[in-house]
Amino acid sequence: MAAMPMGELMNDPTVSDFQRAISEQYGVESNALAGERVAVNGWMGDVLVFALLGHPMATFCYAWRTDSGVTVALHRTPIDSPREAVLSALGSTDVGHERLAEAEAARVQRAGTAPATTQPT
Repeated sequence: MAAMPMGELMNDPTVSDFQRAISEQYGVESNALAGERVAVNGWMGDVLVFALLGHPMATFCYAWRTDSGVTVALHRTPIDSPREAVLSALGSTDVGHERLAEAEAARVQRAGTAPATTQPT
């Protein structure tokens, strides 16, 4: 995923539209910082990164256009990138479980052992 200059991102909605959505959802002002093209789980689009001014729990958020409007996600664990913000919003991939699976695969590769399995409860 390559960083993109603000001018190359979406024509519609505008940065002001995203800022308005952020203000309505989180009650703070924001400044656009950058954008990134994301392609994950069948979704592809541009995700903007905003600095939040005065939010009590996050200093950044991600915003992007969907068929239903604008989606906004705070930069908070486990969401720490535009890609993970989209994954979280899609709901089709649990970001935390994805990270656990990656960690388990790395552990298996290092140890040369079979992965641990868990049974649903």
